[in-house]
Amino acid sequence: MTKILVAEDERDIRELIGYTLRFGGFEVTLATNGAEAIEMAATENPDLIILDVRMPRMTGYEACEKLKQDPQVKHIPVVFLSAKGQEAEIRQGIEAGAVGYIIKPFVPDELVRQVREIIEKTASGAGPADSPPAAEDTAAAPPPTPVEPASAAAAQPTAAPEPKRETERVSITTESQPPRTESMRRRFDWSSTSPTTPGGGTEQSDSSTETSETKTETPDTNM
Repeated sequence: MTKILVAEDERDIRELIGYTLRFGGFEVTLATNGAEAIEMAATENPDLIILDVRMPRMTGYEACEKLKQDPQVKHIPVVFLSAKGQEAEIRQGIEAGAVGYIIKPFVPDELVRQVREIIEKTASGAGPADSPPAAEDTAAAPPPTPVEPASAAAAQPTAAPEPKRETERVSITTESQPPRTESMRRRFDWSSTSPTTPGGGTEQSDSSTETSETKTETPDTNM
């Protein structure tokens, strides 16, 4: 289990931080000031140290500088947890050797998340921050394999196939038909109004006038 050392002079805040981190799955050791944190760091050997800035006997900045000067504990990452969140104060904490700066007041879940991220980042390193980097491999790299030039036939671009010509379609509309002549129009009108009979003659319509026979009465001369 990951062990965290917390240095906070205010009791209520110290207990709240300890409870929050324990609830998040960490083992927590509490200190009341910076000097006590330096003494406990050598005996507890924590995975992370959280320091307040304003504390009696020794400030957080001074305690962080002392920790980074001690070969036994200088590899332990330090994080500041303080209400002093000015840019100059944050810069001073980073210059003292801290890897993070968390501002008060804090949300418990957010504090656990930030502490876990800091631990994961520091644990992913190859070793302590002051350890020398690994020596680079100065062996000469093998020469690159020469690439044979492509053949002339392969280098020539292939001609693109000619596009297929589409057959033109001619649509005949009524506008291409020849206009009717006057004689054809009159013939059409006559034939449509006077249909022919099978014998060749014209058929009289039902509306033609029938001839009525007039009967002349002869006056009776005997009267």
